[in-house]
Amino acid sequence: MIKDISCLILDDEPIAARLLAQYVKRTEGMKLHLQTDSAEAALKAITHHNIDLVLLDIEMPGMNGVELMKIIHAKTHIIITTAYPEYAVEGYEHNAVDFLMKPVTFERFSLAILRVRERMVATKEMDRELMGHFFIKSGHRIHRINYQDILFIEGLRDYIAIHTIKGKIMSLDSLTNMEILLPKVQFSRIHKSYLINKTKIDSLEKWKVVIHDHPLPVGETYRKKLTDELGL
Repeated sequence: MIKDISCLILDDEPIAARLLAQYVKRTEGMKLHLQTDSAEAALKAITHHNIDLVLLDIEMPGMNGVELMKIIHAKTHIIITTAYPEYAVEGYEHNAVDFLMKPVTFERFSLAILRVRERMVATKEMDRELMGHFFIKSGHRIHRINYQDILFIEGLRDYIAIHTIKGKIMSLDSLTNMEILLPKVQFSRIHKSYLINKTKIDSLEKWKVVIHDHPLPVGETYRKKLTDELGL
């Protein structure tokens, strides 16, 4: 699940800034970290805090929005808010998520935030794939689980059993959470009670996969998806 979006508003127009602040407060899952008309203050906040999103005006005194965007675009997501449409192309060149023309409506603001969430999910997925492991609590111990060590995960009511090449780890979690956590390119749900590492499949029959001598059922609703993913 994506955490709350920590947001910064940089705008030297008081009315426009207040309106955006109201929109942030109306939007579930958003927190306003700072509202400022100073690009220098915004840059300091972005450098020292985890700011997920900057609502960025372009025409600013001192350092303008374009100059700031060139510095921060790799550190945070950006939505441009401006009355000048000519900045749209430059914004997208610096990977801005969206471009909002003033006056901004709440409906248009909400659509832009949805796009931010989608990009955050995609970024998190890529980070997980690059990291190659996760941590999970079992009893009083926290285990590091490498993706490549997982054979399959079994859902057991309120618990899951993570079957690995090193043994089985029990945890108070759900199969659905594991399905969200793990990269889809490597893992697939094959049954309401099983999530498998596709790279560990030894054999596949119509209603069964075998992984390290473990025969696992393939649910009817999952069979076509699995064979498509395997290119069969």
